[in-house]
Parts: sequence; structure tokens; C-alpha cells
Amino acid sequence: MRFFGCPVTFDAPGNSITVADADLDRRRSLYDPALNALHRAYADRLLQQLAAAGTVAERVRQWLERAPLGDVGPEGPARQLNLSVRTLRRALHQEGTSWRALLDTARHGRARRLLETTALPLDRIAPLVGLSGATALVRAFTRWEGMPPGAYRSRYRPESPG
Repeated sequence: MRFFGCPVTFDAPGNSITVADADLDRRRSLYDPALNALHRAYADRLLQQLAAAGTVAERVRQWLERAPLGDVGPEGPARQLNLSVRTLRRALHQEGTSWRALLDTARHGRARRLLETTALPLDRIAPLVGLSGATALVRAFTRWEGMPPGAYRSRYRPESPG
């Protein structure tokens, strides 16, 4: 408490710092080289993070990599990117893609990984990639790969010796 010079409440429902009006109204020096350097360094770090994050489509792809695909909609990545769903859709359109295309690509990638790395039956894989059942998975996978999932699995995941 002495360190902060004010009352401190632990396990509070939120965090806040209260600043007196007199402190807010206090005149600041117009130019402080050390403070200016600190602000510039902070702004440069933020800009680097934004540039590293990439396009909206790339950030949605990253979100979809971690998301359960069963009942997923654009609300999740929009919330994470601090965008409305409408703005997210518009940004994706400007980048030449759509929510539906990114979701379809994510489902395809996850289906391939599950077929390559597990022995799960198709009716168990389908909900993990957000499809209604084995029939929907066979149709979608054949569209994606030009072959049914069983043929893909036998080609890319040879049976282990018994």
C-alpha cells in the first residue's frame, strides 16, 4: 500500500487507476526528449506487430487453425480482430476471399491432417471438421482432393504392420 500511495483492493472484479482532476489538468512540458523517445519506441513496436500480423485473411486463417470447426461462424474471428462481422466480410472481400472460402480451406486442411495422423472413422472425423456426417465428408473431400477420404488415407497413411 505504501508503494502505491493509495488504497489497493485485491480480487476486485476489475482493474482501474484513478487520477485526480488536478493531475490531469497539470501543464506538461511541450518537449521531453526522453518521453518522446519512449513513445516513439512504443509506437514502432506496435507498428511492427501490426505488420507482422499480416492481412485480415491471414489472421482469420490463424484463428481457424485453433478453432473448433463444428459450429463456427465469422463472429469469433471478428470479435478477436475487434471488427464487426460486416467489416470482417468487407475486408476479406477486398483481399479477394470470403469467410466461406477460408472456412472451407480450414476444413480441408483439418480433414487431411486427421486422415493422415489418426485411424478415426469418417463419422468421427466429420464433426471435427464441421461437417454433418460421413456422407458430407466424402462429398467434400472428393471435391477437395479428387478422391474419397478412404483412398487418400490409404495413399498417405500406409497401414502399420500388425
